[in-house]
Amino acid sequence: MKRRNLSTIAAIGLLWVCVATAEEEVYKSIDAQGRVTYSAKPPPEVPGEMVEEVKIRPGPTAEQVQQAEQQAKALQELTQQTQEKRQEQRQAQEQAKTLKDLSKAEQELREATSVLKEAEETQPGGYYYPGGKKPVLEPEQQKRVEAARQKVQQAKEAAQATRQNRQP
Repeated sequence: MKRRNLSTIAAIGLLWVCVATAEEEVYKSIDAQGRVTYSAKPPPEVPGEMVEEVKIRPGPTAEQVQQAEQQAKALQELTQQTQEKRQEQRQAQEQAKTLKDLSKAEQELREATSVLKEAEETQPGGYYYPGGKKPVLEPEQQKRVEAARQKVQQAKEAAQATRQNRQP
């Protein structure tokens, strides 16, 4: 097993050297014991040995490498620009959502304030006079006013939180 791994590594190394030196032909030979050998020159003829020519394409030229590097650089720039555009779009979407949320929160605050104002305006029969002195709101009317005040407070807090999260 180790011998096979060494042979494979040696073969890959030889192929790499051949490609790096722009050799176009490599010879593979297998001897009678089954050992594989790669060489840049054809081996001498030995009985029981099989020889095969392996064609190897030469590596890229300096010009091709330069073109590939330029293309890679252009792709990196395009990727960067695309990422920046996406980030800008996300920010614009977040700002639009924040403005929409703020508008909704302010509308809810106006509605809650209107309901409170309406609840505070007592209708005939909305008061009773315990002990004949100061008028007091009927319990049902008092509950409506208190619920409206809580709704206004919640709407104010929601609007404030939305304003604080808003990005200029």
